[in-house]
Amino acid sequence: MILISDSATYLYCKDGDFEATTMEDGPHRFALKYQVGKNEKLTLTLNEAVVRRFGLEFKSKVLPYGAERLRADDAYNLGICSRTDCGRDGFPRIPKADAKPAELQGFNYAKSTPSDQKRGNGCHLFIDDYQFERLWNSPAQYLGVLRGYDCVLTPDFSLYMDMPDPMQEWNRYRSAALGWYWAQNGITVVPTLSWAQPSSYKFCFKSIPKHSTVATSTVGVARDKDAQKVWHDSMREAMKRLEPSLGAAFLLPTRDETCR
Repeated sequence: MILISDSATYLYCKDGDFEATTMEDGPHRFALKYQVGKNEKLTLTLNEAVVRRFGLEFKSKVLPYGAERLRADDAYNLGICSRTDCGRDGFPRIPKADAKPAELQGFNYAKSTPSDQKRGNGCHLFIDDYQFERLWNSPAQYLGVLRGYDCVLTPDFSLYMDMPDPMQEWNRYRSAALGWYWAQNGITVVPTLSWAQPSSYKFCFKSIPKHSTVATSTVGVARDKDAQKVWHDSMREAMKRLEPSLGAAFLLPTRDETCR
C-alpha cells in the first residue's frame, strides 16, 4: 500500500518493490515518479484509475480538530512534563539523589556501550549540545539506552552569557524536564548545576533539591580568569542554596569523554 498526501510527510512506500520515490507538490494532484523492476519509469497522477490499479489512498492535509494542538504538545514535550508536574516556581522537582558512580561516560558513547559495561557507572552530558539535542526531540527513544547506568546527569544545555535570560531559562527548564521524566521512568538522576551571569540565579537553581548529590563541570574555565571568577562566585551561591550532601562532583572530561 502506498499512502499519498498533499504533504510529503505522509508519503509511505510499503510494497518493498520501489527503488526510488519522489513527489511533486500540487493542490490535490500529484505526479508520483518511481522505478519498478529494471529501470522502468512510470508517472502516476492521482485519479480513479490509479487508485484502482495500484491501491493508492489519498490523505488530505485537513486534520481533525485538535490534531494541531497535539503537534504542539509533542514539539514542547508536554506529554512528558506539563504544568501539573511543576511546582509554584514553574519547574518540575527532580528527586534527591545519592549517587557516587565509579566513572562517568559521555552520552555520545551510550548507544554503543554494552549494558554490562554501564553498571556501576554514570552518564554525563558535558559535551556539545548538538550531540544530545536528540534526547529532547525523542525522549522516549533513549530511555532504554540510559537505564543501564547507575545514574544519569541532567543535560547540560548551554547557558551562554550573550543569551537573553528567557532563552537561558528555557534551557534550564528543558534540563529539569528531562531529569524529571527520567526519574519517573526509574532512572537515578543527578542534577547538573549550570549558570551564567548573576541574573541567572533567579532560575538556574530551580528544580534542584537540597542535600542531594549534584554535578558540575569546569570545562572552559581553567584558562579564562573572568570565567573562573564567575564559576567560583556561582559555585559559592549553589553551595549556600543547595547544601549538597556529598559536595558537588567536579567532573573533568578527559579525551575519551570519560569523567573521573
